[in-house]
Amino acid sequence: MLLAIDIGNTDIFLGCFAEEQLLFDLHLKSDIRRPADEYRSLLVTLLNTTIQEHGAIQSAIISSVVPPLTTAFVTLVRTTFAVEPIVVGQGIRSGVALKVSEPSQLGPDRIANAVAVKRLYGSPAIVVDCSTATTIDYIGPEGAYEGIIIAPGLAGSLEYLVNNTSALPRVDLAWPKSVVGKSSKGAMQAGLLIGFICMIDGLLDRLIAEVGPVSHCIATGQHGSFCIPHSKRVKSYDPHLTLKGLRLIASLNQGD
Repeated sequence: MLLAIDIGNTDIFLGCFAEEQLLFDLHLKSDIRRPADEYRSLLVTLLNTTIQEHGAIQSAIISSVVPPLTTAFVTLVRTTFAVEPIVVGQGIRSGVALKVSEPSQLGPDRIANAVAVKRLYGSPAIVVDCSTATTIDYIGPEGAYEGIIIAPGLAGSLEYLVNNTSALPRVDLAWPKSVVGKSSKGAMQAGLLIGFICMIDGLLDRLIAEVGPVSHCIATGQHGSFCIPHSKRVKSYDPHLTLKGLRLIASLNQGD
């Protein structure tokens, strides 16, 4: 089996693949203060049944935007599964040309998403990743990574409101009944959720006006499901897009 690990600023997503099939996925919170032994214990416990049913972890790939956790998980994979993980970064083959001014600053999760959408959906395409930040990746007609838009994330916007006001409550991120709120809760949900979709659709309108039509516009990330069915532009949601991209990158680099 292949173990794919995507480490973000807020969340860690893991998936086990047998060939092209995703057998199992799990979610942990990112915390640089958590000891590596605690992560190891969680991993072994959570993966135990899958390993018993499908066999040992034979290879691994890591995408990370949190350097301390990159080091911790590389060591964890080496010591727990006795495999040397592929770490997505400079020198890794992806099959996607990076047509940006500073490729070294592009997050490895952005590359994984581009690989997945190019191989699995086709191009030109747009990926809307609704995670800690809201990122919009444009993959051009030739399958190259052409650029990115970065905007605030939904959960972060909620935290900003709660932490910087005296009276506004913490609310569930649930779609409101009306754009006009009848309570603080309804008003915040309208501003957050409807505002979130308006921001995404507005950015996509401008992007498509600039670059031309796209074949696919796909959402991913923890809050990507809010785009379906409320966005006029985003009609597909693939929660495992990044993990699928990591699997494809691993297939290009295994044996190096």
